[in-house]
Amino acid sequence: MIALLLVPAFFTQVKYPNVKSLTLDGLTVRYSIVKDVPRYLGWGCDEPIKKPLERFGSVKVTYGKETFPLATSAYSDLFWMHEVRIRKAKEYVVVWMNGGDADSGYECEWFFKKGQLLKRRVSSSEFPENFWEETNYVNIRPNN
Repeated sequence: MIALLLVPAFFTQVKYPNVKSLTLDGLTVRYSIVKDVPRYLGWGCDEPIKKPLERFGSVKVTYGKETFPLATSAYSDLFWMHEVRIRKAKEYVVVWMNGGDADSGYECEWFFKKGQLLKRRVSSSEFPENFWEETNYVNIRPNN
């Protein structure tokens, strides 16, 4: 778990592209993609690789005028993204992405409600029912 919190220190940064933005129902997710040589394995990177792979450099979430924190662990292990989209699903706004290649391919979904990340689900593209992980986030905010 400590490695996830220290992720930025484990990369050699190669390139900083422009910031991209997705908006739906008042939720805005701004993110940058950087190209780094991974120092550890993650989704989209299942064996040691010496070439740079794309990953999220930063992610900022706003809902209305309020900014919400996003845990680094929600995106630090996602490499080689191909697509990032946003959609509505019942009471959630879902940010969906896919990445990797063949056996390292994955799909990831972030489930937001009123700006707060409530759940992350990552699954294998080839065997989504056999290889997946899910994280639930608790965000208790005082009423002011």
